[in-house]
Amino acid sequence: MAAVDLRDNLLGISWVDSSWVPMLNSGNVLDYFSERSNPFYDRTCNNEVVKMQRLTLDHLKQMVGVEYILLHAQEPILYIIRKQQRQSPAQLVPIADYYIIAGVVYQAPDLGSVISSRVLSAVHGIQSAFDESISSAQVILLSKRSRGELKKTTGPTRRRSRKSRGGLWEGKVLRWSSLPLAAAGAQVESADMERCFPGPVSEARRGEAKRFCGALTGINGLM
Repeated sequence: MAAVDLRDNLLGISWVDSSWVPMLNSGNVLDYFSERSNPFYDRTCNNEVVKMQRLTLDHLKQMVGVEYILLHAQEPILYIIRKQQRQSPAQLVPIADYYIIAGVVYQAPDLGSVISSRVLSAVHGIQSAFDESISSAQVILLSKRSRGELKKTTGPTRRRSRKSRGGLWEGKVLRWSSLPLAAAGAQVESADMERCFPGPVSEARRGEAKRFCGALTGINGLM
């Protein structure tokens, strides 16, 4: 099961045989690639048939099936090997490419894998940015909501307190202004006093009412 998993995920592994690295060149790189421990090598390929029959690689052109060729060499560092399906001497279908750097073999990713990786990276970046923006928006919303609740609790209370104080003063003025506007020092009728000041009226309150009526009379004269 472990071997099957490795072959299903060849893009994530590499292989090297350190005993070959010092003497690796374009003439023996295919032999190096065909080592039995190399997970990238298909042992049912035509190269294996040619090797067993001690034939040259030129015989691959006369065969049909999977084969490996040396596609490019930049000695002593880089070698590129191609796996392809030969359908006729002139018709070939590429299957996979492998690059060898300093003796280490890797499978080159195909176009679909590259696009998939780039898309996943882009989606991850977009998702991270979206999550961050959502978090920032929530913080701003909570901040605004907290300030709004603070205004709701403090604003009306102040308005009510001002209104209550004003109401007391306005009620007092209305009661006092309902007294008859007599001449300065005029006597306030008992009925008017009882109407404006319900209940027993002390001498102090009676004097206050007289003074207030006098003030209103003076204001009325100016008008």
